[in-house]
Amino acid sequence: MSVGSDIVAALAGLSEASKGNPTTVWDTIAPFLGGAPGNAIYIAGAAGLKQTSILAGYQNAASAAGTIRVALPLVVTGTQITVLIRIFDRTTGPHVIVVQGITGASGVWNAAGFAATLLGKSPATTVRLAHLTASPYTNYILLGPVSVTWNYPDVAVVDAIVGQANVTSDWLTGWVCTRITSETGITIDRTISVLTAGYAFYG
Repeated sequence: MSVGSDIVAALAGLSEASKGNPTTVWDTIAPFLGGAPGNAIYIAGAAGLKQTSILAGYQNAASAAGTIRVALPLVVTGTQITVLIRIFDRTTGPHVIVVQGITGASGVWNAAGFAATLLGKSPATTVRLAHLTASPYTNYILLGPVSVTWNYPDVAVVDAIVGQANVTSDWLTGWVCTRITSETGITIDRTISVLTAGYAFYG
């Protein structure tokens, strides 16, 4: 089973009330992600898989509309990646979004393997995998759309697990998280347009 399917199975065992409690949900999924946030580890017994920590962040001292854009540091083909994003928002409360995908040529995400899990409630109504249309074809994860309002957001790209292909130390740095108000020049590859707490959605 994949990390994503293991998380879904663990969450399925929680009561509906527990699924609405971010602390309970985080305690449930943390063992599948290598422990508490802040750890940088190699996953024991899983050659070729690496986990890093606190890759990038964004915050704004006011309410602001826009898409939260996470830029990956590498443009490579065939890398399976799972990214965990933790968010503070004064309106919706704390929440976690876990996204997985497979990178492709020239920044285009693979059609297979895209999924997202929301833990808590989020202003974001879509999770999308995208890329910069022109060279250098940067891979993006988008939480949005641009019409979404974030209330004093603190966003941390906490963990990433990469595997299968192109697993190098170059994944450890170069992540960028920011808010954008225009998606001009970005090509959308995969979209999940409905997010419900405690469930995984495949796009």
